[in-house]
Amino acid sequence: MIDEILLKKMPLKECDRILVKDLCNLLSDDYTVGMILSEGYKIIYYHDVDIYRYQYETSYRGKSEKLLLLVNEECYIPWDIKQDYFILEVSLGDVFENLDVEVLKEIEREYYDVIYEKSSKLKQKLDFDETCAFILKSIFQVDAALISSLGDLVKNLLKLYYKGMELPPVLRRYIKKSLDNVNEKDIVEKILKGKEAFFDFLQEQWEVFLESFVEDSRKPIVDFEDPDIRVYIDNLFKEGYLNPIRFEYKTGMPEFVKAGIIVDYKEAVRKEHDEAVRKIEERIENIKGYKDWLEIAKVFGEIIYLSCLLDLEEYRLLSDRINEKFKNWLLENYGKLPFMSFTSSPVMVHHVQHYIVNLLRREEKDRVVLIVFDGMSEFNWCIIKNFLKERSFLLEDKACFAWIPTITSVSRQALFSGEIPVNFKDTLFSTDYDEKRFKKFYVEHGYKESEVAYLRGIKTFKEEALLESLRSGTKIIGVVADIIDIYGHQEFFDYKGFYQRIEVFLKNGFLAEFLEEAGKSSYEIFITSDHGNISTVGQGSVKEGVVLDTLSNRIAVYQAKYGDFGDLLREKQVIEWKGDGLPKEFKYLICDGNYSFIKDGESAISHGGIALEEVVVPFARIIN
Repeated sequence: MIDEILLKKMPLKECDRILVKDLCNLLSDDYTVGMILSEGYKIIYYHDVDIYRYQYETSYRGKSEKLLLLVNEECYIPWDIKQDYFILEVSLGDVFENLDVEVLKEIEREYYDVIYEKSSKLKQKLDFDETCAFILKSIFQVDAALISSLGDLVKNLLKLYYKGMELPPVLRRYIKKSLDNVNEKDIVEKILKGKEAFFDFLQEQWEVFLESFVEDSRKPIVDFEDPDIRVYIDNLFKEGYLNPIRFEYKTGMPEFVKAGIIVDYKEAVRKEHDEAVRKIEERIENIKGYKDWLEIAKVFGEIIYLSCLLDLEEYRLLSDRINEKFKNWLLENYGKLPFMSFTSSPVMVHHVQHYIVNLLRREEKDRVVLIVFDGMSEFNWCIIKNFLKERSFLLEDKACFAWIPTITSVSRQALFSGEIPVNFKDTLFSTDYDEKRFKKFYVEHGYKESEVAYLRGIKTFKEEALLESLRSGTKIIGVVADIIDIYGHQEFFDYKGFYQRIEVFLKNGFLAEFLEEAGKSSYEIFITSDHGNISTVGQGSVKEGVVLDTLSNRIAVYQAKYGDFGDLLREKQVIEWKGDGLPKEFKYLICDGNYSFIKDGESAISHGGIALEEVVVPFARIIN
């Protein structure tokens, strides 16, 4: 619906050069981007005149390529560039005439069609609060007028989050304001911080609820025996929203509490494993978009983690099935991902800095610690995440896509620079420019260079330079922690050994101490990765003619002018990756399946390919 309105505005069949000023990311939708690409256009993000001129001169000058220049932020566009393009502007106000656009800016693009349909029946324009109430009721089925107590709020959030929906921050703030008169303001504030905060609160309350049967002084705030809550209990534990705890079931306790009690720890872990497998089996047969793969990657990371606890190897066959489907999906859809909206979370790693800057502006904050664990997969993050949760850290846990090939120089440069790889092709195979580009990004967004620090080679989180950056009040701190990547490249073992190494690293406590100090110093803390890793089997090495000599054993990069490499494609389990966003001067040959370019039959942890375990990486925020 919205897509058709926007597409009609663009003369896709009449013009070869179109410049669209889209400050609200209206075009950042799978269908819209797909239609533009299907008309033969190359989409270029424009935000810096020098980067644009370099890209245009090296890739498009003198060619008959159809170009769509997409402008998502206020920036300088010289007169000569404007002369080359048909120019149009799209805005939320043009489409949603009856709603407050400031509210819509914080709503995910995927909801716009339904909002447009519902709002078209309105007789008058709504103000900010009225727009919040309207969207809550018509899209999220939450009537703010009927929420007058903490109990009402808990029931509404439980119903919403169990369905897999999550309230945008602007709507959470509106509900918080409407409950300004309740006594439990601190609890309301906590559970409105997001889905993770809500279930963290519910987990705490479950423990109090069980203890209330043996200790009269312990009374839960949440009434788990309320029919509107009780109906969810079995599935909350079965599906992993809540974790059962060790507790002795006693006569007189309701039967339904057994779902949240551990009788046999190993059996409980096995049930959790089997439920996670069931989730994936169901999900991979019903892929609707990129968010399904982000969720599958997180669940599969948990499966590998649980397999390490149970000493199972069943995940290997599941990995093969997942990655065959994921490969086919990537080949068709990966090219759209750079243009997706990152309003609620980064979709790709090069969105991370843009998302953080927008969040700081929206929340009126100015201090950030961004920790990038080089080579951390969802499995690795699962170990760290559980460690942090046990120490009462509250996490907002999401995920995004790395750049392919999933090697440090490509994906980490994209992450720290906020650029796609074709825009740094002269340094594509180097990590020496991350600091320069990271600082440049934040200087362009209003910070002084002296307010931005970049620290690499962090292994313990006790490094003096790192702690000094915190204590000196540096506003933006970018950290590269390479401990996980070192473990992966040093050891020719499988996931269980990897798990044990990370556990040892965490038990020294330095990471937790650093995060606590950063939180107390009013920093917003984000944790992510540049790429993941996968357990591989060797199929023989390839060295001759390779441009890139890297610790990654899953990719071979060649000069494109040297041939078609047909022999290599025939002799080994290899695919040629032709994804957009990469310099065309090179050919990228990636190992298929879980193979790598090491000695035949050997095993190794590696990266560089297109497996789900390599491509989808964590993106988490620690909530102070």
